[in-house]
Amino acid sequence: MRTTPSLDLDPREIALTQQPLERATMLPPAAFTSQSVFEWELDQIFRGWICVGHVSSVDEPGKYVVREIGPDSVVVIGGEDGRPRAFLNACRHRGSRIVEDTEGKVRRRLQCPYHAWSYGLDGSLKAAPHMDEVEDFDFSCWGLIPVRLAVVGGLVLIDLSTEAPDAAEHVGELVEHLEHYRVPELKRAGDRFYRVEANWKGIAENYNECLHCP
Repeated sequence: MRTTPSLDLDPREIALTQQPLERATMLPPAAFTSQSVFEWELDQIFRGWICVGHVSSVDEPGKYVVREIGPDSVVVIGGEDGRPRAFLNACRHRGSRIVEDTEGKVRRRLQCPYHAWSYGLDGSLKAAPHMDEVEDFDFSCWGLIPVRLAVVGGLVLIDLSTEAPDAAEHVGELVEHLEHYRVPELKRAGDRFYRVEANWKGIAENYNECLHCP
């Protein structure tokens, strides 16, 4: 049975954030600095459906993106059948990270740089050097560990918990806005990356302040 951890937050301060906008305050400092709050967020927010990119990033066989989500590394890759799939970015042999680059493209297989185990675009184990000498070694049992994936409104979502409700239900009415702006048809024209040493909520709040738009 899952229990709610004790959070370093004062309920009275949280209540002030729920007041009408004209009287509401920001979240208390502990919401941005407390380790217990961050661990709760990793478990309660980032274990459900989260967006990992636009579908155009994985719209060809072998095109992939890698996302770091808390302690987990996930690779999302376009399959030979045109459907993207997601897997934990860890080799089933010794747990080595298979893909180091944030994005890229492979021809037909993902190969672990440690002992050269290689996997098909569907995650199945295709080659395992020297394992032919191991009795009863079943290739079908040692594929990459899959991660639940859905594409909604042109966005690729993954669910590390495996328990989140249907992705369309999660996105809800937002899908109408995505379709209105023809998000599924968009193509990336460029990249800009920032590495910011800050709590994720501080970045989200800054991005959503409309005074930055001009």
